Amino acid sequence: YAHLIVYREQNLLYTGILDSLKRMKDDVDEVNSGDECGVMSNDYSLWKKDDIIQVYQLKEQEKVL
Repeated sequence: YAHLIVYREQNLLYTGILDSLKRMKDDVDEVNSGDECGVMSNDYSLWKKDDIIQVYQLKEQEKVL
């Protein structure tokens, strides 16, 4: 799953889980900065134009020496 952070006017509004990311009605894993997309989080719905959205995914990696 992916983590979601929402900022508005440099204020942190929400941190949680991204439930869906869409581009042109298709589910996608990635969207370029500035491109339109659909974002859904079951726990957050107060979206406004110009909100800044950051999404990241944590991946566990095996240590290599």
